[in-house]
Amino acid sequence: MNKNTNQALNSETVMASFIGKKRFVWIILGIVAVVVVAAVVIPTTIILTNKKTTTTEVTSTTTSTTASTRKSTTRVRRTSTASTTTTTTANPSMRDWVETDSMADSRTVHTASVLNNGKVLVTGGLSDTIPLNSVELYNLSTATWTRTNSMIYKRYQHSASILHNGIVLVTGGQGDGDCVVSSELYDPETEIWTNTGDMNTKRCLHTASVLEDGMVLVTGGFVDSIDHNSAELYDPSTGNWTPTGNMMHARRWHQASILNDGKILVTGGENDKGMTNTAELYDPLTKSWTTTGSMHDARVCHTASLLPNGNVLVVSGDRDDYLAELYDPITGNWATTGSLHIPRTGHAASVLTNGDVLVSGGRTPGAYDIKSSEIYDLLTETWSMTDDMDCERYQHQSSVLPNGTVLVTGATNRITTTCNAELY
Repeated sequence: MNKNTNQALNSETVMASFIGKKRFVWIILGIVAVVVVAAVVIPTTIILTNKKTTTTEVTSTTTSTTASTRKSTTRVRRTSTASTTTTTTANPSMRDWVETDSMADSRTVHTASVLNNGKVLVTGGLSDTIPLNSVELYNLSTATWTRTNSMIYKRYQHSASILHNGIVLVTGGQGDGDCVVSSELYDPETEIWTNTGDMNTKRCLHTASVLEDGMVLVTGGFVDSIDHNSAELYDPSTGNWTPTGNMMHARRWHQASILNDGKILVTGGENDKGMTNTAELYDPLTKSWTTTGSMHDARVCHTASLLPNGNVLVVSGDRDDYLAELYDPITGNWATTGSLHIPRTGHAASVLTNGDVLVSGGRTPGAYDIKSSEIYDLLTETWSMTDDMDCERYQHQSSVLPNGTVLVTGATNRITTTCNAELY
């Protein structure tokens, strides 16, 4: 080959080499691009998928209604008074009531108080026929009970009130013998009980209400089969009790409700004349009582719940009574509302976070203790059955916890105290 031919061949070789290298670079760049896209797109897809799944699960948890193991029906529950009602098909493997840790002592006619720290303080009561001074704390975060220091005195059919400073005042009740005048204070920080002033009158089956000024109003009750119409005030700053105006009617097993205007509405109960349908109002400013409208039915061992709209819902109170009624503080009148499915007395009632009212247990005609529960719908003013509790309960306690669940404690099956605690 001549010189010119060799130069041409070399040029072609160089060009081919250049093109080959360029093609190789583009291939490498293409591979890098594919890897980068895969690295970004695939994790993003996974995150979005997981987010969608999580959102679906949360929505399902929020709007679904847990259901009874005995029913497979369509049920409705409102999560709040402002939310949209969602209808879902119930899952028969789910229940509204679930077991939780058991108290160390079974008990009834005790008290249960939700402390400022979220724990529930349970005091005294009867275990079988034995009065208790034992005290236990329920911790929601661990779902467990622990013993705390016992009260100074054994007592049941007593009252417990959370003062403005968070300390718990326990008053009266029955011990080993008669009703007592003693009162004592529990400090949640130190878990220590201390004596405070005695009431002026021995009382069992009375009520205790914390007023807006921090004073505690105790009303009625009985001792030695004598029913009281007297009332007295506890002053936390001095630890002393002073008598205040007497009620119009003597009563025990009654209810006292703190109205939005600060007055105290006392309803029903019984005395030596039998059950009463009377109601009266205590004015803390004048320290006096005035009559207000009477209920349609006489009631004892009933419940009275202050609703978000300011009205008071009174439920049953006679083993043959299906009737519930509403008190309007503005008019002072009572109006009947939806009737229960099952009449009951000695039941418990709690206002749920959505404004509805959960009623559980009690005793029915024939003196049978029951484990049924039902819900009062604030908007429709109707009752609907919900799941049964695990055990029959009478003279138990029902406490709304900070997370909105309801803790029920204590029970009786007419023979002995049984069952311990469960959550709704």
